[in-house]
Amino acid sequence: MFTIIFLLNLLPTGFTQNTQNTLQPSYFTYQEKSVQANLTGSQPHILTIVHYNDNSGTVVVRIGRANYYNYVTNNYCYEQRLLLRVIKADGSVIPMNYENATEIQDINYCAVTTLAKNPLNIYPLFDQYILVTYTHATNTSDTSTYVDRGMVFHWDGTIISKLEFGPSYLSPGTNLNLNEFVINNITPKNGFLRLSTVNDPTSLQITAIATLDGGYALIYTNTTNRTFTSDNILAAQFSANAGIYAIILYCSVDFVFIGHSCIASAKHTQTAAIPSTTTNSVTFYVRIRFLSSGTIQSLDPIIPQNSGNLTDARTLPFGGYALITEVINGQNYNFTLDLYDEKDNLSEYNSPLKQIAANFNGAFDVLQNNTLLVALNETTASWQILLVDLPPLSQYNKIYYGNMHVKEAYPPANFKYLPLNTNMINITFDVPVSLSDANLIIYQKINKEVILRQFINSTNCNNCNTSGEVITLNVLSCTFNDPGGHYFIQMDNNFVKSAEYDEPILGIDQNMWNFQTKNVTSSEKNTDNSGDIGGILRLTNSGSQHFQKLNDSEKHDFFVTLIDQLISMIPTEKGRLKSNEHYQLNTSNILVSLFIHKAKDNETLTAANIKDYLHQLIINKAFTGILTGNVTKLLDETYGFQRSQDIGKKYSALIIIVIMTFIILLILSFIFSLKLKSKNFKTIMSAALKIGLIIPNFVLLILFVAHNSNDIPGLHLPRYFY
Repeated sequence: MFTIIFLLNLLPTGFTQNTQNTLQPSYFTYQEKSVQANLTGSQPHILTIVHYNDNSGTVVVRIGRANYYNYVTNNYCYEQRLLLRVIKADGSVIPMNYENATEIQDINYCAVTTLAKNPLNIYPLFDQYILVTYTHATNTSDTSTYVDRGMVFHWDGTIISKLEFGPSYLSPGTNLNLNEFVINNITPKNGFLRLSTVNDPTSLQITAIATLDGGYALIYTNTTNRTFTSDNILAAQFSANAGIYAIILYCSVDFVFIGHSCIASAKHTQTAAIPSTTTNSVTFYVRIRFLSSGTIQSLDPIIPQNSGNLTDARTLPFGGYALITEVINGQNYNFTLDLYDEKDNLSEYNSPLKQIAANFNGAFDVLQNNTLLVALNETTASWQILLVDLPPLSQYNKIYYGNMHVKEAYPPANFKYLPLNTNMINITFDVPVSLSDANLIIYQKINKEVILRQFINSTNCNNCNTSGEVITLNVLSCTFNDPGGHYFIQMDNNFVKSAEYDEPILGIDQNMWNFQTKNVTSSEKNTDNSGDIGGILRLTNSGSQHFQKLNDSEKHDFFVTLIDQLISMIPTEKGRLKSNEHYQLNTSNILVSLFIHKAKDNETLTAANIKDYLHQLIINKAFTGILTGNVTKLLDETYGFQRSQDIGKKYSALIIIVIMTFIILLILSFIFSLKLKSKNFKTIMSAALKIGLIIPNFVLLILFVAHNSNDIPGLHLPRYFY
């Protein structure tokens, strides 16, 4: 029998779905420009189609024009330029051309047999970054000088970084030693793992995948040569007398069940009981389901036997799997697609595309949204991709959040009436869950800008509750505060885990859980009776040190940036916040002034609203967008926004005492002046009256200078003024 071995944690760690049985294809055609210099004149070919590991629907296509055919190695060599086309879900295309032949040399542009990868490979990473791996040589005639390299490109063509991977074992014109694996982490922003075999013995089949716990699994097969006699093929396949050779076809996260799964192809030689000399070879397929810990949950045959032409298998994001057979027919592949559901039943669907004439490279891919892409034959100046939305093949036929483990959520996806200042959200899963170790992030879209409003970490969430399949999360009242605002929530992988298996569960990608807050009608708009509000912000110790090192121009820019960042984070209209750019040193911290203007007729937030939201954002800086701004992150969360206190209110009691004292002294002076006619007495009373007024006035002046002078625009203590 064969053995599947798991080596875990090796390193630290846009289309509408068609649920009917009729698959409706669509086509994407792109006209290649032919104005580039030194073109071979041959038609453009799609060499590779690869997608980003999210639900954005974005793919990267590599294009090449054949330069010549190498009859010695029986393969094509393409013109020496890297042509990439980023296709977004809305159909727009971003072309990328890299033509430095000194860096990516001609040894990378000759194709090898389909049993191995090409020297030049592309891997979408995350956001707008693409990794390109290739071989570089000091002397292309001397393989001992070969090294493997990589470059990370931005969509704008900028090279972000260059990588050295070490010695290369490329043998030009052969399929030897090209078994490279580059695997994105389950959270792509955490990096990737690269493996490259030193040699490529056919007796060892290996693959690698990212596991849900943030690590990686290396999976390889072990071959045992045995013989057996049995008329029951399925029973004999796993008996002690089976001689089996296995090939791992495809491994991924298990989208339907907890954990991960692999589809493996295995072949054994059977000796029949009668006559004993009769032998035949049978190919069969198994699905292995396992956890991040390496525990195998199941190992089940899925297809009893096959003609042997199967070239690929894919676990589908919406359940089931696809078995793909490619047969070369002239200048194209005959591409046969068979879909199976989770119970291993062949899915019967009506489509003229059951057999597809793909291009000569047989390039295809399956996106996270269950869309199949197949490269078709190209013309002299254009290339074309066929797109088919594959049907859901699990017990779940409605996938709203890009994750079949999520049954429902509040607010529901595409909801348009979330009440303002809602302070609770929840998610219902299909299995009992518990909190794990990752983030849930709430974003707001404002025009083309994405603003972080709040994030919640499941390890230190004091206001998170789990009850069976449901998690309930309390959010800040300032998060959903924008009337008619467009929001979406992203949940990282491993935010929750299966309570039964202690296994991380997939998250929710960006732009899948979208909704809006309720808009405010004209009759519901508040009249701003709060007036303008003046207040003070305090910088942290490090922020204060940074501020004091700035020159006058840089300090002005500091205040401008502070206002701009706060406006987008609250959010409110431009002009509602202002600073006179006054500041003072309070012990070791800088205090800065900030004013909130009263709302105009077309503005929805009152000055009091803005004051409260701003204070809440700052005191919760560790969980809000305040932490992401290069200036706002310098605000002191222990201080928040402190309203400037009016001197009359602050010393109202003392003022009343002074007034009452003055009145009493005035009355007493009048009474005694009537009864006592002495000139000396009048002089004494007049002096007493003056002293009675001078002393409180002096006390008030000292208190004001010490405590309030910096609250008043234009008045500052001399020793604090810079």
